[in-house]
Amino acid sequence: MKSKGGIIGICTSFYLTEHELYKEGRMEIIIVESNEVASGSSSIPSALITSQWQNEALHPLTEASVRLHQRLNDLYDGKNKWEFRYVEPWLMNFTKFNDHVSKLPEQFDYFSDEHLQKCNERGVQIIYGKVTDVKNNSVHYVPKGYDTRDTIILDADKVCVSAGAWTGYILPYSGIGCLFAQSLLLDLEGCESKEYVTICNVNLQNPEFQERSVEVHFLPNNKAFITGSTLFIPLPKGNEAIQINSQHLMDLKETFDLLLAEKVKSEVIDCTCAFLPKNRVTGIPILTTSRSGIYIAAGHASWGITQGPATGLWMAELILEGTIKSIEIDD
Repeated sequence: MKSKGGIIGICTSFYLTEHELYKEGRMEIIIVESNEVASGSSSIPSALITSQWQNEALHPLTEASVRLHQRLNDLYDGKNKWEFRYVEPWLMNFTKFNDHVSKLPEQFDYFSDEHLQKCNERGVQIIYGKVTDVKNNSVHYVPKGYDTRDTIILDADKVCVSAGAWTGYILPYSGIGCLFAQSLLLDLEGCESKEYVTICNVNLQNPEFQERSVEVHFLPNNKAFITGSTLFIPLPKGNEAIQINSQHLMDLKETFDLLLAEKVKSEVIDCTCAFLPKNRVTGIPILTTSRSGIYIAAGHASWGITQGPATGLWMAELILEGTIKSIEIDD
């Protein structure tokens, strides 16, 4: 079984290792990753796990995934292993003055970017190389650091493509496109650590600046993580070629400082950028198999971390049993 090294591929591999066929030693799982594990959109160091703001058609997937996140946290000490925590959410409509604040009715979860350890412990193999072609029983790839002439063909009984925004390069017929997103990690001077996430709809009352939405995660140790609107930028051939957009990052920083007013100063520690996989046809993720027998799990946009566990479980069931059985998952 072959997969990829983002959140969807890792979760699919994890739940494949839960199946009796794997436990009996009757199959092996190999992840083929072009650069580094979680180096695409899964590299973002902060994520909401929530059922809010998503397409209603995805409600069963999201609800199942939130329960699986909680279960994984209970089983593997998520608080200490990947900083899983419950936070207080706020929705802010920011105009000239911040005079309209409404509290959302439910808690959100927080998740970090360690996803691979249990797969490694269970014997899942990782091959680093750039995939050039995929068939239902083989993966053609060039090992990382080698010339394109050094293509290797890896035989497989079944192949699942979950290459994020690059799924469209591997499978052009999949309809997977992309959006570009950037984020900032900030240090806050003179600010006590807060345990909440704020979604800010910002209207600067200036026709030259469109209303935008920013997502602010207040982290322990006087840190904050902020991400904002997406951009339309051509997708490079590999995630190692992604470049930041300085103007967009400056806008994020200035918007955040505007929200802070004069109370707190912020200093940039780091920035991240990633291409989010988007289904150009329906706008919802693809969890299916193609006519030629290739399994596809892609198109989660900014909700890959949220929907990863249920996607992985359902894809494992589809791959090994031909159907998704656990639409209803008992707590």
